[in-house]
Amino acid sequence: MILSNAVKERRYERVRSLLKERRIDLLISGMTDANVRYFTGPYYRSVMPDVAYVLFPKEGEPSLLIDSMPRTYLLDILDRIGEYMWIKDRKMFTPESIISDINGFGSAKGRIAVAGLNSLPLGIYQLFQKALPGAEIVDGAEIMVEARKLVTDEDIKVIEKTAEIADACYEEAKKAVKVGVYNYEVIGAWEYRAKMYNYEIALVSMIGVHPADPISGLFYPVVPRRIKGGDLVIFDISPIYYGYIIQLARQVSVGPPKKEIVDLYEVTKAAQKAGVEALRPGNKMLEVNRAMEKVVEDAGYLPASVTKTAPNGHAMGFNLDAGVITNDNETEIYSGHAFVLHPSACVKDWKPGKSSVFGPGDCYLVTDRDTRRLNRASQELEVL
Repeated sequence: MILSNAVKERRYERVRSLLKERRIDLLISGMTDANVRYFTGPYYRSVMPDVAYVLFPKEGEPSLLIDSMPRTYLLDILDRIGEYMWIKDRKMFTPESIISDINGFGSAKGRIAVAGLNSLPLGIYQLFQKALPGAEIVDGAEIMVEARKLVTDEDIKVIEKTAEIADACYEEAKKAVKVGVYNYEVIGAWEYRAKMYNYEIALVSMIGVHPADPISGLFYPVVPRRIKGGDLVIFDISPIYYGYIIQLARQVSVGPPKKEIVDLYEVTKAAQKAGVEALRPGNKMLEVNRAMEKVVEDAGYLPASVTKTAPNGHAMGFNLDAGVITNDNETEIYSGHAFVLHPSACVKDWKPGKSSVFGPGDCYLVTDRDTRRLNRASQELEVL
């Protein structure tokens, strides 16, 4: 499944209209994987280098400047997949090549927007000052934010497929959870399942194992730990498929869980439901967060904004964290916005090691018609 040229044309048209509105002659994007993907279409993540620049003029076709490859032989792979990449003018990045392209686009004395300017290496900025004294360099991060609000039916199909992969990974992970198994073996099981879909899938794999508080170890590198009877195991599964990423969070109990854990889990389920009701075009992210945290606080527990354990959710799609849901985030929700909601709840006297629950976490797609859960996995606290 790859995106068609029709999607490319709609994206390019959208960016050109934004450049026209802002009187921008040239947009320099890239520097982040998500920005490159937006302009190149589906490409192979493992082939692309860490740094690439997309030069998108107000008229004409864009160019792609690729920083040094980690291995020379990857250049051959890049050529072979070139037919799938929307940008045909591809060359190695050098100070000379980027200045040459800017001059070629006739933008040396125009307004050049960089998305975003704070990500541009200092050396490149100084190069622009020296080589382009007649140009006005401005920040263009907001242009990419606005551009991504265009979500086509093809985009949605890829997002749906990504959610399907996450569900399959969860089912595989549950099979692997057994007393005596190491935590990294569970991650290996679900990554193997994901690779069966497409060999270019990448995953952000996290797992937490603890009798009462799997949150404590979730966001740190996996330290080898055998699963024991009575443990809680949390999965944070984030597959990337053709450039899109979604997240599924689930918690399972190895043996019957304590009543305190069951109560906490039921509260997070109710909190997620409240958050979904607030996921509507025109609402702000802070409204979603406040709706979830009110449920947690009304039940007598501590929410994430107090414990700072993890966010209650975040926007997703091209990025893992395309805007975190917090009590002060005034970002407006739009049709086509994708979110993961994974509220947490902690006991009143919580500190690392005391009882807490993270999840369930599901991905939702907001449209003008409704807000749809993309995952099909059960939201119940599984007992294995």
